[in-house]
Amino acid sequence: MQEIPSLLYGIYKLEVERRGFNFRPTEETINNIKLASNWLTNRKSRSCLALMGNVGNGKSTLMHAIKRLIWTLSQEEREGYKHNLEEIRADDLTEIAKNGLEFNKWKRVELLAIDDAGLEPSVIKVWGNEKNPFVDLIYSRYDNQLFTIITTNLNESEFLDKYGIRISDRFAEMFDQIAFNNKSFRQPKTK
Repeated sequence: MQEIPSLLYGIYKLEVERRGFNFRPTEETINNIKLASNWLTNRKSRSCLALMGNVGNGKSTLMHAIKRLIWTLSQEEREGYKHNLEEIRADDLTEIAKNGLEFNKWKRVELLAIDDAGLEPSVIKVWGNEKNPFVDLIYSRYDNQLFTIITTNLNESEFLDKYGIRISDRFAEMFDQIAFNNKSFRQPKTK
């Protein structure tokens, strides 16, 4: 699968241009695309990937590029995965969790991307019971070793503070991490 890095790079570029921006890759962007390509093609890597870092520096764009890449691959190239990557925003889990059957569907999705983990409320009430949909989802995906990608602006310390030691410990085991340290690409350039 030597073409994966160049395919992912090209799709990432298209994702940037689709949003109406000129693609001006930084060294870090190129490196993060390579790291994601290695994660996708390395059978020894963990089944989960966390794209972590500052706002506006390409995490969601890379997640969308991975989604499109998987969509373009043939069944054979997907190495046994039958479905496309499904995506949900972490804050949408709050509403979905109120409907147990719909929420359980997300626990079983073969390939899942969760955007903006950390923006959702830590705890919600469902029929008087306190629940944390994100934590419940990660526990389930951990137990079943399911392919999961998340994007988050939280660093490891903030992740621990928000979700606690039990989920943070599982997170460290199940997720490979790619750090995004660029400044926001959304900010106007100053002269």
